Amino acid sequence: MANDRARGFEGDTINTILLSLQNSIGLWEDMINKTSKLSASLKTVIQCIGGFLEAFQKIADCAYGSNCGLKDLGSSMTRFCLRERGLESRLRTFNSQLTECLTAPLVDRLEEWKRSVAQLDRENGKEWRRAKSELQRATCELEKLSKRSRRKVSKDVYPLFNRISHIIS
Repeated sequence: MANDRARGFEGDTINTILLSLQNSIGLWEDMINKTSKLSASLKTVIQCIGGFLEAFQKIADCAYGSNCGLKDLGSSMTRFCLRERGLESRLRTFNSQLTECLTAPLVDRLEEWKRSVAQLDRENGKEWRRAKSELQRATCELEKLSKRSRRKVSKDVYPLFNRISHIIS
């Protein structure tokens, strides 16, 4: 927030929160990009595993159907293929969940978050300017009362002077 420094409120809680929110948006964008890349890589890996298992299953079927005594080897290879198909299925499920339950909702919400943070920043700026003008007005009024009290000591001025100086501090 560039206007933070202009305000001189780096330690202000609201500004700290807004700055943190603005900085975290970049982290969420990075998370979305990395998740998309992971999903694309997993898709490629799943396709490679599927192709490998198809070729492996063809060899297992050939071994099981041959008359060379390789029936046990063929059935073992088939069991291996079935276990690995389960792994492939779990990878597909993980990839779809990663995309549908993490990436897509984050993409949808990210723009909303950006708008919300910008709106909060604008509202905070308005509040800050309003508070600053009130403080300037009260300070100016205090100076006037101080000058007036120096010129003429009045019982009416002291309570007002004390109340305004208490508000300012």
